[in-house]
Formats: sequence, structure tokens, C-alpha cells
Amino acid sequence: MFAESFAQPEPVIVLAHGSRRRGAEEVVHAIAREVGARAAFLDFSEFTLDAVVGELRAAGHRRAVVMPLLFTSAFHLRKDVPAAIAEAERNHGVALRATEPIGLGADVAELLVGQWRKAHGHRAVAASVGDAVVYAVGSSVPGANEAVEDLAAEVGRLLGIPTRAIFATGGGISVAQHREGLGQRDGPQAAPTAVLPLFFAPGLLLDKGVDVPGAIAAGPLGTAIAPLVTARVASLTGVADGVTASHWTAERVPA
Repeated sequence: MFAESFAQPEPVIVLAHGSRRRGAEEVVHAIAREVGARAAFLDFSEFTLDAVVGELRAAGHRRAVVMPLLFTSAFHLRKDVPAAIAEAERNHGVALRATEPIGLGADVAELLVGQWRKAHGHRAVAASVGDAVVYAVGSSVPGANEAVEDLAAEVGRLLGIPTRAIFATGGGISVAQHREGLGQRDGPQAAPTAVLPLFFAPGLLLDKGVDVPGAIAAGPLGTAIAPLVTARVASLTGVADGVTASHWTAERVPA
């Protein structure tokens, strides 16, 4: 965690979607702790933004920063996040400023590649896999999936192998079907596929894409995303050394 001397004047809340998957929520709490923030969720959790902001208000805070832990500019970012912020402001009289989401920039592509290589011993990619997949949730919002496809192109450039995006929802080919197609084309000699999950934490949708014969997957990004969270907050607040809710010391995380 960042040192107390790098105190962010406004407490920071990392706002994630939430998941029914056991263990997913604690990963988000770990990400928040890594940057000295607090975690809140849009769904599937008692740690709603309204509840967390209510605790901030009780502790005397009048302002806070909300960092949406989301990749794409899709429904959750456009509708759910503004609605949750408006509700919390209305209920508690705390002014909330939202940062940009994590997004799909070059730093995300580099992180995905770095995490896959770290998970598999920094092996030479060309010698271990034949192609790669960026595996994402998927969205019906125009442009969202196309942005992930652009990210996959950048991942492919970094890896030096063919790379495509595959989505867990919304139709389209699955990772298993992708592998079946490679097997039909190349037979038993088909090289494995690297799967780079565009997920922060474990989830039921993630499970569908990583447990596939012939796929070599990295895990979710977890606390490796922390530097990107810090960068998004710094771009809003101007505090570049880190973020911390040092004035709000009560820990409220699952036992």
C-alpha cells in the first residue's frame, strides 16, 4: 500500500460491477487496499456505493473520488455508474467526482501481455502458442466490442502472433469453438491458444473461457491493475504519487 505521507485529500472509492462468483469481491477489496482506497459494487454486494459513501459522510467527509473499475464505455459506465453516483450524492450530501475508467489503452494491452508471460514463465511466445485470444465480457452497446477488438490487435502486435477478441456474452464464437476450428484446420498438431482474460477478478463468465482444452490461460488481472487505477485517479486529482483514504481508517472488508 502507498505510504500515509502520500495522502489523497479526497478519499477514493474503487467502484466495480460485482459478481456472484465466490471470492471475486475480495479481489476487488484487495485492489482497493493496494492503492489505499475503498471498494464498492454496483451489484451482488452489501458494499454498495451508497453504503460506502454513507460511511464517508459519517466520518466527516464532504467530497470523494469514484474510480470506475470498468474497461469499456458500455451500459454500466454510461447508465449504472452515473445513477449510483447521483443516488449517493442525493442521500448523503457528499460531492463525488468520477475518474476515467480503466479503458482499453496501450497500457492495458501491455499489462495483459505481461501478466500472461508472467503466468507462464516468460516463455518465448512463438515457441509455446500459435495464436492468442483476448477474452472479454462483451456488450450490446455500439462500439464497445469493436474497441476490444482494437485492443486485441495491439496485443497481437506485442505478442507477434495472430490475436482475436472473443466475448462471453452476446453471441459469437466461444473459446471452445475457436479451438475446435483450429483443430479442424490443423489437426492434432494445432498449437495451443494463449487466452488473456480482460477481467479484474474471478467470475462465472470468466470460467467459461479459460477451462478449455488446448487453451493456456492467464488468471484475472487482480492487484496487477493497481498502477493503472492510480494513474486514472492521478489524471483527475493531480496526485501522482498514489492515493489513500488515510483520513478514513475504519476497515470494512469481509472477514
